[in-house]
Amino acid sequence: MSGSSKVRRPATLASLAAELGVSRTTVSNAYNRPDQLSAPLRERVLEAARRLGYPGPDPVARSLRTRRAGAVGLLLTEALSYAFRDPVATGFLEGLALACEQAGQGLLLVPVSPEHVDVAAVHRAGVDGFVVYSVREDDPHFLAVLERPVPTVVSDQPAGVDPCTPPRPSATGDSVRLRPFAPVIVTFVQLK
Repeated sequence: MSGSSKVRRPATLASLAAELGVSRTTVSNAYNRPDQLSAPLRERVLEAARRLGYPGPDPVARSLRTRRAGAVGLLLTEALSYAFRDPVATGFLEGLALACEQAGQGLLLVPVSPEHVDVAAVHRAGVDGFVVYSVREDDPHFLAVLERPVPTVVSDQPAGVDPCTPPRPSATGDSVRLRPFAPVIVTFVQLK
């Protein structure tokens, strides 16, 4: 190869602000709070972002700052494919997905195996709350969900779990409380 080719580094919020001679807050506002900028300034920021290849603020950084993932986790203690084969599970999944769409939330399927106890998937799930679908009350994955400091909605099983019940013992022996989503997602599935 003759000559060296310069590789352009991806644009960042800071580099875009420097290019435009504006603050990083101004660039952020162009995406997150457009009412804070004049229309011409916002368009200038967005045009420069397109030109420089800046896709917008990093959603991972935003979730760290806001402590919101924008997603609901659905705990399944069956193989992931089960949710798409079983007619009742499919109907439940469809109802939950519709509720998430209406609330502007994503849906993260958290499948775990009932044969292999590994609660890491529950601990790794970046979610704002859980919906637990048809699991035993003593299931370690369910107990791991209850240990997370997020709202939890239980559907089908275990029977008798109510967000208003007194604290329940966790897998570690500490007490945990079930907390409902705000708003609570209620899904009705009608079998045909």
